[in-house]
Amino acid sequence: QTRGIGADIVVEAYGPLLVEAINLARCNGVVLQFGHDELAEPKVPLREIVKKELTIHGGFIGRFSFDKVARILEGGDMPLEKIASHRMPLKDVHKGLELLRKQQALKIILEPEE
Repeated sequence: QTRGIGADIVVEAYGPLLVEAINLARCNGVVLQFGHDELAEPKVPLREIVKKELTIHGGFIGRFSFDKVARILEGGDMPLEKIASHRMPLKDVHKGLELLRKQQALKIILEPEE
């Protein structure tokens, strides 16, 4: 819950929900648009983006990549310790983002907490 303030970071990983992601973000928040829907043509709420001073990042991974990547990771064939520069608990996501911004990290593995 954000107590009506909005989320610091909103990840839209489905595709057609950019407008909702923008509405959920807090002032000075970040929207990460990874979902992809070729048919979606959202009416972008420019007023909200400007008023909230949002940062919006987009990224693309083909929809057929996820299963393949999951199998590679589960099989242990990819040495994550050689690829990731840091490993930290999920609660430290903001610290991880700051390391990335300062270019002090290459890849960070966020581990869910029990």
